[in-house]
Amino acid sequence: MALKAKQEKFCNEYLVDLNATQAAIRAGYSAKTARNVGCENLTKPYISARIAELQAESQKKHGVSRESILRELEEARTAALTSETPQASAAASATVHKAKLLGLYDSPEDIELKRLEIERKKLEIAKLKRESESIGSDHPITRMEVVIVGENNQNDPNASAG
Repeated sequence: MALKAKQEKFCNEYLVDLNATQAAIRAGYSAKTARNVGCENLTKPYISARIAELQAESQKKHGVSRESILRELEEARTAALTSETPQASAAASATVHKAKLLGLYDSPEDIELKRLEIERKKLEIAKLKRESESIGSDHPITRMEVVIVGENNQNDPNASAG
């Protein structure tokens, strides 16, 4: 599927800092809706595939890999800790960057998005409960779709594709 111009720009801008909200703004989306648009764009398979494609091109062009970056970050962390005057903040920064690269770190924005999604789901459940109570016990809820927001489980065969 061919991407629209703004979507292509979003993909390129996302690679700048991996911040979907800022990428959406830089791509020309409204600042008011950038957070939602950025999050939505990352869930679209053709957009995430394009981002992965651009990342692979960049890695090949610059001769870097996840392993080489992890190695450099570990060297920087070790040097910061073993220097004549240890630099704890530099070592901590290298550790955080390694955690981000390994997917072990949630940014404050990621945490807030997850919190908001959970709150939205709670409100939906409360609404369904109110609706079922107003209908009465003659029509019980027999099926409810639940979407869990979290890490991308593309490699998990049990993860829903939809």
